Amino acid sequence: MVRLLFPLCVVALLWGCNSQPAAPPAPPPTPNAAGPGMGGPPAGIKPPPTEEPAGGGTTESGAPAVDDKAAPTDTPADEEKEMKEDEAPAGDNEPADEPKGEPTDEPKDEPKEEGAKTVDELLSSLRSGELQLELGEVAIRLEKLVEKDPEHFEGRLILANLLQNVGRQGGDQQNETFLKAGKFLKQALRLKPEVVEENPNVRSLAGVVMYNEACALAKTDAPAEALSTLKQAVGFGFSDLKLMTSDEDLESVRKLPEYEAFEKEAAEMIKLAAKKEIDGLLAKNEPFDFNFELDDIGGNKISKGTYAGKVMIVDIWGTWCPPCRAEIPHFVELDKKYREKGLQIVGLNREQTDDADEAKDLITKFNESQGVTYPCALITEEIMGQVPQFQGFPTTLFIDRKGTVRLKVVGARGPEFLEGVVEALLAEPAPEAPASN
Repeated sequence: MVRLLFPLCVVALLWGCNSQPAAPPAPPPTPNAAGPGMGGPPAGIKPPPTEEPAGGGTTESGAPAVDDKAAPTDTPADEEKEMKEDEAPAGDNEPADEPKGEPTDEPKDEPKEEGAKTVDELLSSLRSGELQLELGEVAIRLEKLVEKDPEHFEGRLILANLLQNVGRQGGDQQNETFLKAGKFLKQALRLKPEVVEENPNVRSLAGVVMYNEACALAKTDAPAEALSTLKQAVGFGFSDLKLMTSDEDLESVRKLPEYEAFEKEAAEMIKLAAKKEIDGLLAKNEPFDFNFELDDIGGNKISKGTYAGKVMIVDIWGTWCPPCRAEIPHFVELDKKYREKGLQIVGLNREQTDDADEAKDLITKFNESQGVTYPCALITEEIMGQVPQFQGFPTTLFIDRKGTVRLKVVGARGPEFLEGVVEALLAEPAPEAPASN
C-alpha cells in the first residue's frame, strides 16, 4: 500500500524541504499568497525517528523511502507539560486537615492551562522555534484550536496537510486521520474557494488529501463514496493514474460498474489539465541563465555544455527529502523513454552532511536502489544561487535545446506533468547550427 505525501516537506504550504532543518525560518506568507513560502521546515516541528529504508537508502531526517511508512512518533520529553494538581504525600490516603483560622471568601487559585490559546499563537510559536513538538502533537493541538475558530482558513489548511502527513506514518488510526484531513480541507475551501485557482500548491494539496480520503473510505466499506471523492481528487489535479489503477486500497472501487467509465474520463481530464497548466506556465516563464560544471558522484566531468542541443531536466534534490525521493521513479521512467529522443536528466544534490564522500555514498546507495542511471553531482552554493528566489526541494529546471531555462517548478510533480513538459520542449525545432565560414 502506498500513501501519498504532499509535494513539499512537512507543513509544505509554509515550509518546504531544506537542507538545514534546525534553522528557524523567516516568517512565511500565508497559503493563499502567490507562491509557497519555503525557507525550511519550522523549527518547532520535529522529524519522525530515523529508520533504515528498504533498498539500502539512508536518510538523515527520518524521511521514509519512496514506498515506506515512518513509524508513529512518540511524545517527546521536552514538549510542554500540562499543569497537574498537587498529589498527596506518598502513603497518606487521608485528605489533609483544613487549615485552622478565620474563614475566607477569597477564591482559590485555579490551575492555568499552558500553551497557545489561538491558532495564530500556536503557528507563530512553531515558526519561531519557541515551541518544540512532534508532528502528531502539533496536529492534536491545532485541531483543538481550529475547532474553536470556525473562520480560520489558514489553520484548517495547515491542519489538513499535517493530518495527511501523520496518516502517512500508518498505524491503527490511519483511516480516521485521512478522513479528518479531508474534513478540514473541505472546511478551508468552503471559506476561500477561490484559493484553489489562485494557488497551485493548494490545488496540489487538495488532490493528494482527497485521494487519501478516497482510499480510507474504500477501506471502510464505502466504495461509492470513495469513487465520488476520487472524482474530486482528479478535479483538483490529482494525476497519478497508474497509482489509481493499481492501489490495493481502491480494489472495491474498481469493482464498481461505473469505475471503467470514470477511469477513461479521468485519463482525459488529467491529460487536458496537464497541457493547460504547462502551456500557461511556459507562457509566463521568465528565462534565466543557469550553468554548471561539476564532477558527478562517479568522478566524471559534467556540464551544461556537455549536453548542448538536448532538452534537459535539472533536478535539485536530496536523498533526505521525501517528495524528492517520491519523484525519482518518474525521472527514471522519463530517462528510459526519452533519452534516445534527446532528453538528458541531471540530478544536483544537497545532502545533510558536510562530508563529500559520505554525501556521495548516500546518493549512490539510493540511486542503486531506485535504478537511477542518469548523472548526479553535489550542487554548490554558487550554482544554487543562480536559481532566482530558490524556495525549497525539489526544484526542477526544464531547459530547452537552446540552453534556455524554460520552466522552474518547486515541489514534486506527477508523471503526466513531467512528461508533458518534456514532450512540449522536444517538439520545438532544434536550434540552427552556426553557419560555417
